[in-house]
Amino acid sequence: LELRVEQRTSELRKAVWRLEQEVASRAMLEAELRMSEGRYRALFAAAPAGIAVTNVEGEILDANAALCGMLGVDLTEVSRMNISSFYANVADRRRLLKRIKKEGIIEDFETRLRRRDGTEFSASLRLSSIRIGQQELLLTIVTDITQRQAAERHIQGIAELHELFLSRKSRSEYLEAVVRFLRDWAGSACAGIRLLDGNGGLPFVASVGYGLKFLDGENRMNLEADACQCLKAVAGRPIDGEVPLVRTSGCFLRHNLADLIAHGMPDGRDANSLPCVREHYESLVQAPVYYRGRLVGTIQMADHKEKRFPVDTMHFLESVAPLVGEALHRFQVEEELRKSEARFRSMFNRHKAIMLLIDPDSGAIVEANQAAARFYGYKRNQLCAMNIRDLLDQESHSNGFRTDHGRGVASPSFSAVHKVAGGSVRVVEVHSTPINVGERTLNFAIIHDITERRRLERQVLDVSDQERQRIGRDLHDSVGGSLGGLAMVAMALAQTLSGAPPEHSAMAREIVDGINDTLRQVRSIARGLCPAGLSAYGFVAGLQDLARNVRQRHGIPCLVRASGEIVVNDDSVASHLFQIIGESVNNAVRHSRAKKIEIQVRQRGQQIAVEVRDDGVGLPKNVENSSGMGL
Repeated sequence: LELRVEQRTSELRKAVWRLEQEVASRAMLEAELRMSEGRYRALFAAAPAGIAVTNVEGEILDANAALCGMLGVDLTEVSRMNISSFYANVADRRRLLKRIKKEGIIEDFETRLRRRDGTEFSASLRLSSIRIGQQELLLTIVTDITQRQAAERHIQGIAELHELFLSRKSRSEYLEAVVRFLRDWAGSACAGIRLLDGNGGLPFVASVGYGLKFLDGENRMNLEADACQCLKAVAGRPIDGEVPLVRTSGCFLRHNLADLIAHGMPDGRDANSLPCVREHYESLVQAPVYYRGRLVGTIQMADHKEKRFPVDTMHFLESVAPLVGEALHRFQVEEELRKSEARFRSMFNRHKAIMLLIDPDSGAIVEANQAAARFYGYKRNQLCAMNIRDLLDQESHSNGFRTDHGRGVASPSFSAVHKVAGGSVRVVEVHSTPINVGERTLNFAIIHDITERRRLERQVLDVSDQERQRIGRDLHDSVGGSLGGLAMVAMALAQTLSGAPPEHSAMAREIVDGINDTLRQVRSIARGLCPAGLSAYGFVAGLQDLARNVRQRHGIPCLVRASGEIVVNDDSVASHLFQIIGESVNNAVRHSRAKKIEIQVRQRGQQIAVEVRDDGVGLPKNVENSSGMGL
């Protein structure tokens, strides 16, 4: 018996110990649960998003302060309410319940919720199905997305305004599109844009919804005289009583124009005289439009309802106004460019001078005026289908003649030979310069027909050449002959005086030497004025005679180097070229203090290149003024 009692006592002790351990363990679990619940409750209460726990019927079992703040209800009374009553559209709640049964979790469901005071806001809902014990519940997390949607709407609105600017071709078309867009965006009855006219007036240039009488009355107002307080406010001169109605951005806002009738205007005028009051507008907003700090106009909106323009509308107008100001400036610049282009095109088409616009890369003729069409004998559209090379004669092509009518760089005038429609050629002088046309650079060429001038110049040169040759022949035949005869007489005199005193015979010999020297100079000058046999194959021989004369008269070695056979078929060209070379050699003899002079001649086709080189002092860097021609 004692053994059984002892065993039973031991078992009881073990059972008590296990019970004590179980109680202690459960106490610890309960403490942890209370701590976990406390943490959950703290997070639940402090969460920035609204949180609600409801049953499937929508009864709110628990909600945090953030949700109560969104809905405008007290935390103590929310548990007696049904969440369906806060949906602006109850059908959204029913759709959510159907989806939650299928999906279990719903992310970012956007809807409109209604506060207790009747106002609405946009919300994004996240619903998940949870189970506590045997009860199925719904956890709803609510985020107010009103500001996000407003920002997205603002961004979208500004993007649409940019698109209007890009798609409209004129200022008036753009402004009409802008006022229609603003009216629809704000949901107002009327919208308009007013621009300063330079005389203190601020007339409407685009409007929608306003009556003709209202527009006429507003357009008569002047900022310096009888403008109403809203216009003076946006112009920076608000009446004292209107200062509270002006935002820091300069926008003027009135929500109840009927107060003007009840209390009168701050400046003492009769409110019924205002066009906006006569039209029974209640809400009015004026947003100033600036460009680079200068007021250029306003955006005006009006509605017959009170408080029609909330804060987000004001913010949007304040964002839009600078864009409109920039667009107005761009359209003004484009309009001035169009007018300038029109003036240029009119001048281009009507000018009597021959004008071409040429692509600098391809040489294609982009545009030609009527004078060019008459000169070349083609229609303008035919010219515009041609290339500048089509107008060059064959000789210009074969000789590599200058064709930089369209190089895209400013060029001094140059001469060319152009073909006309009949097959004849004309000598022209081309003045070209690059101009920007849109995004392209074209060469603007003014062409003068100098065929007749060249013919007259050639006649003058021919006459001059003939006169020079005549003088040369006269010097050679007449003066030279006389000097030759005089030299013979002097020689006879010297021989007669050979028996006379030495001083007399010496004087006679000096006279003979002087006359012979003068005769040589006269003949040299005559050869220079009228060189014989320069044309055809005698050109190099004439140069060699010139070099020999330099060696004999001045004692300076002078060489002629000709690359191949030099042929000059034109007597006039040969004479002029010989004169140029002779003058160059003469300058080297007189001024360079050279010990050697070299004349190099080379020919390619019809082109002849001549180079006169010497080993003298060269040209000074700073040439002082002299009586010469500078050559």
